[in-house]
Amino acid sequence: MAFGLQDGQRLNQALHLKLRSARIGQLRQKGQRYAFRLTASPTRRTASPGPNQRGRRLPHTTTHNQLRWLTERAERNGFAIPPSGNPNDLGPDGEIPLQLQLRHRGKNTFNKLDHQEKSIRVALTTATYEGTLHVTNPDALRTLLTTGIGQGRAYGCGLLTLARLPEPTQSDGKALRYAQVAKGSASRRQSVNRAALAADLRQGVRFA
Repeated sequence: MAFGLQDGQRLNQALHLKLRSARIGQLRQKGQRYAFRLTASPTRRTASPGPNQRGRRLPHTTTHNQLRWLTERAERNGFAIPPSGNPNDLGPDGEIPLQLQLRHRGKNTFNKLDHQEKSIRVALTTATYEGTLHVTNPDALRTLLTTGIGQGRAYGCGLLTLARLPEPTQSDGKALRYAQVAKGSASRRQSVNRAALAADLRQGVRFA
């Protein structure tokens, strides 16, 4: 798939317009719940080859590593991804299924000019996430909404789009489960149940 620099800039601008409709100013309280969509470029840096040398930045290419890339960054960016069922339930791999799925994975290639005005080939690996989050640090999440996350932000990656969800009630036990996960998620490994969002989406969750 051809993906030019101008295409990336237009996508970046379009996503910024969507972010305005998320009403960033409403992010004021811990525990607020949102459906989210994020197209990011998950990467990792290799070990330094020597003193004063930086390792290479490489893309995550497997589903498992792309999902882990996002869940590992949730806490520092002011949100937690709740479990798809009881937080005490474990999946077959011993991890907690989450309300998160990887909607699309791709690799875009395009040309750009370097600082010497020479054309170079760029490859951008992307992953599109959809799921549910609840706010744990409103200030950190507002910063994420305005600055983005990960690499490739100049090409439209890393911008989070939110749509507000109704608050769960104590009567059905959901609020208690979300609170338990928020408290313990930082020290527990996380994974994905790809069908976890089906119920929310059928109820008319609409992304901003």
